[in-house]
Amino acid sequence: MRTAYSPGFLLALTFLAPLFAGVAGCSDIAVFELIGFSQSGEYLAWEQYGIQDGSGFPYSLIEIVHVPSGSTVVVEHELYVFDEAEFFDTAIPDDWRPLLDEQEREFRFWEEYARPIARSRIREEMSSLGVIEGNVGTLCVHHPLTDRSLANENVRFVTGMLAPSFDASPEFEILLELPIVASMEETAWECGFVTDARALRLELICEQLSYRRVLVDDTQDAVDRSAWVYGYQVRDVVVYRDTFVAVVLRKSVPGFEGPDVRFRVVTGRLPDLEPGFWYYSSG
Repeated sequence: MRTAYSPGFLLALTFLAPLFAGVAGCSDIAVFELIGFSQSGEYLAWEQYGIQDGSGFPYSLIEIVHVPSGSTVVVEHELYVFDEAEFFDTAIPDDWRPLLDEQEREFRFWEEYARPIARSRIREEMSSLGVIEGNVGTLCVHHPLTDRSLANENVRFVTGMLAPSFDASPEFEILLELPIVASMEETAWECGFVTDARALRLELICEQLSYRRVLVDDTQDAVDRSAWVYGYQVRDVVVYRDTFVAVVLRKSVPGFEGPDVRFRVVTGRLPDLEPGFWYYSSG
């Protein structure tokens, strides 16, 4: 029989959950790495990796994005989760064998072992799409998790500086909006949320060019619960050849013992810029 909890009790959980997570020390904070663009900038590969909350097993998720459309082309997911029968099975996958101590029957469950396997399995796809590891474009904005100075609701950037008073592009703004798509009372039992569930709407704006473009709007499909999160923050803004933009978002999602940190990369095309044009800036 399901017990009915009052809204006040659920609200209390909102504040207590982070405390419990801190005591347990098991919330999962992923690490982000931008692998590289293709030579044309049409494709981008990136990775998030870490130790999974709860199981303690490593994971490495590599995604290749078609930059102009922002659509995912390939996802390679390595997550070492298996049952006891698999653990003691003698038919061990070949790429697991280097990780196994045959005497102790124990795997070394650390991300430094998971990452090379994930990378090797997707390298052929990266090569076929022309992705170049280390071809990472220009970093225009960076807010690590330790940055408490900004709410990161929106950021402003230019693609480069020619001199202290001359920008290499007009000023762009990334406007981040997080509309509520479901209340805490609606999501607590079914989805494990202890706060309101939010979706993402991200817009690229350039007032100088009278340009506005919505890069993503999850609210158009509010029933897609896989897109629901506690919140987003802008981590990085990367520009490739003044043509493409990649916005790296840090997102907070329900975890095994508290909110976990994962990443999402939203991409799109910048408006056409006049080559070699200098934009005056008072900065």
